[in-house]
Formats: sequence, C-alpha cells, structure tokens
Amino acid sequence: MNKYETHFKRPYELLDKTIESVISGGNQVLDLGSSSGTVASMVDRHHRNCLVHCVDIDKESLGRIEEHPLDSTRTLSYPSDTNEFLTSSGLSGLDAITINATLHEINNPSNQRDYLRFFLESCKEKMKESGSIVVGDYYYPPHVSDEDVAEYMRQQLEEIGHADSREKFVLPSLIWEMVLESGLYVTKQIEIPAVKGIDRRYYNIIIRGKENGN
Repeated sequence: MNKYETHFKRPYELLDKTIESVISGGNQVLDLGSSSGTVASMVDRHHRNCLVHCVDIDKESLGRIEEHPLDSTRTLSYPSDTNEFLTSSGLSGLDAITINATLHEINNPSNQRDYLRFFLESCKEKMKESGSIVVGDYYYPPHVSDEDVAEYMRQQLEEIGHADSREKFVLPSLIWEMVLESGLYVTKQIEIPAVKGIDRRYYNIIIRGKENGN
C-alpha cells in the first residue's frame, strides 16, 4: 500500500466531504497551512467562483498552486508564517477559514489554551459573523500507550519523513472549551480512525460565528 493510502486517504476523504458541506459557491476562503493546495482543490471540485487565500511558509509548495490553475476557483498565495499572517493581515469579511493538519504545528504545546484564544479571536476578526472555521487535525486518545505512539512515529519517519509527538496535538475537548469561551459555536464534530494498527484519530470540527450558522 502506498504512503497516501496508508497515512492520508481516510482523512482527506473526510475533509473533502466537510469542505463540500461548509463552503458555498462564490465564497471567500482563507486556508492556513495550504501546502500545495489540497483545500483549494476541494473547494474547486465542489463549488464555483470561490476565492481561496492560501497561506504557507513553504514558498515552493505555494508555487505549485500557482503553476496549476483551478477550474473556477481563484487563488492568492501568501508565503508567510501562519501566526504572523493572523496578526498582521488586513483580510476581513471571509466566509470560511480552514486549517488542516496545521494547528498542531503552530500552537504552543505548553500553553494551548492561550494559543487557541489567540487563534480563535484572530479568526473572528477576519470572518463574517455568519462565517465558519473548519479545523482538521489528529490526536491520540489517552488509552493509546506512549510506546505504541513511539512505534507509529518510527513508522511515519521511515515512510514519509515526518512524525509528531502526541503532546503537540490539540484535543477536540479543549477546542470545544475554548470555542465556547470565545463566543463562537461548535456545530459539528466528525471523528474517524485515521490509520490501521493504532488508534490515531482525525477530526473535523466546524465552528460557526453564529449559533446554527443563522
């Protein structure tokens, strides 16, 4: 089985369904941690005439987005650190903000509450009151042993050259807590087993600026 099938197929399938359900035609979307444009491609597949602002610190990945124009979705690329972009960007009136497999890379594991407070308040400033935030990421439930996590990380390093310790991941329960504190609303959480052989989970959490999106 190839690397995509092993490590990414199930999460990408879920994310694709979430993007289809949350984004609408003509929306303006901010995608944080865009890499080579997975979210923009999903938006383009399901909805027409959207604008996706793609942010990533990796200029080479953003260049691949620009090299392959999408059908009806326009993209603007910002080679920037995500946190710097959230602090300094003047974008506003966004219909949706997406962040997939990136939150664990940019938060401070020692003080995730403060970081989530910053992140959610920054998103609130940039999106419409009726807008949405889609958070996609991984975590290991408490019953998974540190030894099993270490073994899976070893496998990841061998197969894809990258692995994250469990401490970096943000638990869904903490996101819920901080969303409520910020005056936003969680409207849905979908969670699936991400891979075979270990209980590593992938979740999509849909956050609205107004309850029920109304």
